[in-house]
Parts: sequence; C-alpha cells; structure tokens
Amino acid sequence: LNDEDPPAPHLSAVMLQAKGEHDAALTLFTNLLTKVNAKENKTNDDLLHIAEFCISIAEIETINESYFEAIKLYKRALNLHIGGSTTLIDGTIETVMIQQDIKAQQSTIAEIYSRLGEILTDEDNISEACINWEKALKAYSNAGLE
Repeated sequence: LNDEDPPAPHLSAVMLQAKGEHDAALTLFTNLLTKVNAKENKTNDDLLHIAEFCISIAEIETINESYFEAIKLYKRALNLHIGGSTTLIDGTIETVMIQQDIKAQQSTIAEIYSRLGEILTDEDNISEACINWEKALKAYSNAGLE
C-alpha cells in the first residue's frame, strides 16, 4: 500500500469479513498481504499493514478451523510488534520491528496473545494456552489496560 493506493480493497475486505463472507475476505486480505510483502524497502506503515493483514487472515483461518495457519499468522504479527524474526514462505527471514507508542504496541500484543490462548484452548493445549493468557495479561498491564 502507498499514498496512491485507494483504501477500497482493504475496506472491502473488512466489510466482507463483517458480513460473514469469509472466503471473499480471505482472498482480498491475502492479495493485500502479498502486495505489501513484495515491497523491497518496507516503511513502518507497511509493517503495520502486514501485521494487520496477518491478524485479519488469522481471524478468518480460525473461523475456518485452520488453526495451524492462524497460529503462524498471529506469530508473524506478534514478531513484528515485539521485534522477533519470522521465516517467510519463500524461506527468507524477516527481522524487523514496528515502531509505535508503547500503549498501542502492548495492546496489540495482548490481543494477539489472547487470540493464541483461545486457539490453543480450542485445540486442548491448555498448558500453552495458559502461557499465552499470562503473556496477554502482562501486556495488558504494560499498556495500562488492566
């Protein structure tokens, strides 16, 4: 995405997802993610878009019960927010960190950990779910959202 790109595809994807048209939304979000992934010199805004698209796709994958895919996408978004590295589909390793205020960052991190906790609970992986819930609580606390 850049200044010349209209927000229509993103808005359309969000609206389709809200209307329960998950397959169509998944296609749009995947196309948007592919486009921004292809950029060579990603800006902070690009990284925010990547994380947002990963989260949106992961939400749909969770609805579709594709938990493994959802977990991978949530972890990529998480790594973008905490500064970890992720191995992408093409084998390249992405090591970057989104720059944003601590409250927004910790809020997003808490939300991702919460969603991971939900998926892992659904998968009966209670010990991993508890670890993610604890991390979510810590991030909520760091954001001042207890």
